Amino acid sequence: MIQHTQLLFLQKSFDLQRISHAYLLSGNDIQEKQHVLSTFIAYIHSNPADVVFVQDEKEVTISHIRDLASKAHLGAWASLYKIFVIQEAHRMNQEAQSALLKLLEEPKGDTIFFLLTQYPLLLLPTLASRTVELKFWTSVALHSKEIEKELNELQAKNLEEFVSILKKKHMVD
Repeated sequence: MIQHTQLLFLQKSFDLQRISHAYLLSGNDIQEKQHVLSTFIAYIHSNPADVVFVQDEKEVTISHIRDLASKAHLGAWASLYKIFVIQEAHRMNQEAQSALLKLLEEPKGDTIFFLLTQYPLLLLPTLASRTVELKFWTSVALHSKEIEKELNELQAKNLEEFVSILKKKHMVD
């Protein structure tokens, strides 16, 4: 029933014209996050042309965010809001998160960002602080092996990125 509370919260925020420019939908209940998001998008009568999804199997890069930024500056075409959905937001690399942070610090009035993730702690704290977090956790946890595998992959990616940055700054051979 918590998920229904989150949907009601979003709907009431819209009805009262108190909608935030960014929401973080966190937790392991992926289906419920998608359901609440799609129901809310339908509730505010968003035209599909004004809904942009960002997702990459491996990594969300700064080029994804730059593309998103150029679309955000165009504004909504046939709806009240232009909606941007970043699926698996924890897959954003550091540069992408920094670029998104800049967008969130200077929001355009008719845009709403939705960041969806199972691992909110992998986001920059400053990025998460610019959002309203809605939690979607179920009591049925993922298998620990699956969690361990994904975290190991993310840690390896982040370590490689860190070493690459140090090499660029000539701090490591």
